[in-house]
Amino acid sequence: MPKQHELLQLQDAITQEVNGDAAAIAEQVFGKTAEQPDMASVPNERLDAIYRRAFQTGDRKFLQAEAQRDPRQFMQVAKRLGVQKAPPASPQGPLPAAPQAPILPAPPAPAPVPLLPGAGAVGVPPVAGPPSLPPSAPAAPLPALPGVI
Repeated sequence: MPKQHELLQLQDAITQEVNGDAAAIAEQVFGKTAEQPDMASVPNERLDAIYRRAFQTGDRKFLQAEAQRDPRQFMQVAKRLGVQKAPPASPQGPLPAAPQAPILPAPPAPAPVPLLPGAGAVGVPPVAGPPSLPPSAPAAPLPALPGVI
């Protein structure tokens, strides 16, 4: 069984190895952050200027995308700029009532028709349903769905 000091030496050696390789591994994983603006740190003054220009020009598309991308950053910049939430739209009064269709009575039931003469059995005449195709008629082709073969 290794002694306590040997375990500490091993732990220190592993820590030094990881710390020595961390920068190279981070560059391999994330690339050079200076070449990727979304990975670089941007000073608050620059962010404020970008957002201020978007608010002044009414660039809603950009502002909505930024609010979805990083809501906390968006709210912090808006607070620094003094932008306030727009008041809710005031209602213009109650909506007019939709016209109601008159209530019609239920249609009368069809008169019973005898099934067999003289048998005394009473039935209901067949009700016309939706038109159907004869069995020999070909079915209409279905439209092709995009991306499905």
